[in-house]
Amino acid sequence: STWTSCWRMVINCDPDKTEVICFNSYESANVPNSFTIGRSNIKLTDKTKVLGVILDSKLKYKEHSKYLYNKLMYKWTRVSRYSNRNWGMNQAVLSRISKTVLFSSLFY
Repeated sequence: STWTSCWRMVINCDPDKTEVICFNSYESANVPNSFTIGRSNIKLTDKTKVLGVILDSKLKYKEHSKYLYNKLMYKWTRVSRYSNRNWGMNQAVLSRISKTVLFSSLFY
Protein backbone atom coordinates (compact mmCIF):
# COMPACT_ATOMS: atom_id res chain seq x y z
CA SER A 1 0.00 0.00 0.00
CA THR A 2 2.93 2.37 0.49
CA TRP A 3 3.89 2.08 -3.19
CA THR A 4 0.34 2.91 -4.30
CA SER A 5 0.06 5.82 -1.87
CA CYS A 6 3.48 7.11 -2.94
CA TRP A 7 2.30 7.24 -6.56
CA ARG A 8 -1.21 8.40 -5.56
CA MET A 9 -2.87 5.33 -7.04
CA VAL A 10 -6.21 4.08 -5.79
CA ILE A 11 -6.88 0.36 -5.90
CA ASN A 12 -10.51 -0.30 -6.66
CA CYS A 13 -11.36 -3.76 -5.28
CA ASP A 14 -15.13 -3.90 -4.99
CA PRO A 15 -15.93 -7.03 -2.91
CA ASP A 16 -18.89 -7.82 -5.20
CA LYS A 17 -16.76 -7.79 -8.34
CA THR A 18 -13.26 -8.84 -7.25
CA GLU A 19 -12.52 -12.49 -6.48
CA VAL A 20 -9.47 -14.70 -6.12
CA ILE A 21 -9.40 -18.20 -7.60
CA CYS A 22 -6.58 -20.71 -7.35
CA PHE A 23 -6.06 -23.07 -10.30
CA ASN A 24 -3.06 -24.90 -8.82
CA SER A 25 -4.27 -28.09 -7.13
CA TYR A 26 -0.89 -28.93 -5.59
CA GLU A 27 -0.69 -25.89 -3.34
CA SER A 28 -4.41 -25.31 -2.71
CA ALA A 29 -4.12 -26.18 1.00
CA ASN A 30 -1.60 -23.35 1.48
CA VAL A 31 -3.75 -20.63 -0.09
CA PRO A 32 -5.47 -18.36 2.48
CA ASN A 33 -9.26 -17.93 2.42
CA SER A 34 -9.08 -14.17 1.98
CA PHE A 35 -6.65 -11.47 0.86
CA THR A 36 -6.41 -7.83 1.85
CA ILE A 37 -5.52 -5.18 -0.71
CA GLY A 38 -5.56 -1.69 0.72
CA ARG A 39 -8.71 -1.59 2.82
CA SER A 40 -10.59 -4.20 0.78
CA ASN A 41 -10.93 -7.82 1.81
CA ILE A 42 -11.05 -10.20 -1.19
CA LYS A 43 -12.35 -13.72 -0.68
CA LEU A 44 -11.15 -16.95 -2.26
CA THR A 45 -13.76 -18.66 -4.45
CA ASP A 46 -14.08 -22.00 -6.26
CA LYS A 47 -15.73 -20.60 -9.40
CA THR A 48 -16.03 -17.25 -11.11
CA LYS A 49 -17.47 -15.82 -14.31
CA VAL A 50 -15.09 -13.99 -16.66
CA LEU A 51 -16.38 -12.54 -19.94
CA GLY A 52 -19.34 -14.94 -19.94
CA VAL A 53 -17.29 -18.07 -19.24
CA ILE A 54 -17.67 -19.77 -15.86
CA LEU A 55 -14.28 -20.97 -14.64
CA ASP A 56 -13.89 -23.36 -11.72
CA SER A 57 -10.74 -24.11 -9.76
CA LYS A 58 -10.27 -27.50 -11.46
CA LEU A 59 -10.91 -26.14 -14.99
CA LYS A 60 -13.60 -28.74 -15.66
CA TYR A 61 -16.12 -26.33 -17.32
CA LYS A 62 -19.02 -28.37 -15.92
CA GLU A 63 -20.79 -25.30 -14.50
CA HIS A 64 -20.29 -23.42 -17.77
CA SER A 65 -21.69 -26.35 -19.76
CA LYS A 66 -24.82 -26.43 -17.57
CA TYR A 67 -25.23 -22.69 -17.89
CA LEU A 68 -24.85 -22.79 -21.67
CA TYR A 69 -27.21 -25.77 -22.01
CA ASN A 70 -29.93 -24.01 -20.03
CA LYS A 71 -29.44 -20.83 -22.05
CA LEU A 72 -29.69 -22.70 -25.37
CA MET A 73 -32.75 -24.68 -24.23
CA TYR A 74 -34.51 -21.48 -23.22
CA LYS A 75 -33.79 -19.90 -26.60
CA TRP A 76 -34.79 -23.06 -28.48
CA THR A 77 -38.11 -23.16 -26.60
CA ARG A 78 -38.76 -19.54 -27.52
CA VAL A 79 -37.98 -20.15 -31.22
CA SER A 80 -39.91 -23.42 -31.46
CA ARG A 81 -43.13 -21.72 -30.34
CA TYR A 82 -43.40 -20.27 -33.82
CA SER A 83 -43.21 -23.55 -35.69
CA ASN A 84 -45.35 -26.59 -36.22
CA ARG A 85 -45.83 -29.13 -38.95
CA ASN A 86 -49.08 -27.54 -40.15
CA TRP A 87 -48.62 -23.85 -39.36
CA GLY A 88 -45.98 -21.26 -38.53
CA MET A 89 -42.88 -20.10 -40.32
CA ASN A 90 -41.50 -21.97 -43.28
CA GLN A 91 -38.42 -24.13 -42.87
CA ALA A 92 -35.93 -21.70 -44.43
CA VAL A 93 -36.95 -18.78 -42.20
CA LEU A 94 -37.03 -20.95 -39.09
CA SER A 95 -33.61 -22.38 -39.92
CA ARG A 96 -32.14 -18.89 -40.37
CA ILE A 97 -33.62 -17.63 -37.10
CA SER A 98 -32.50 -20.73 -35.20
CA LYS A 99 -28.93 -20.44 -36.49
CA THR A 100 -28.78 -16.76 -35.65
CA VAL A 101 -30.20 -17.09 -32.14
CA LEU A 102 -28.50 -20.33 -31.10
CA PHE A 103 -25.10 -19.89 -32.74
CA SER A 104 -24.68 -16.43 -31.17
CA SER A 105 -24.88 -17.99 -27.71
CA LEU A 106 -22.93 -21.10 -28.59
CA PHE A 107 -19.91 -19.44 -30.20
CA TYR A 108 -19.62 -16.37 -27.95
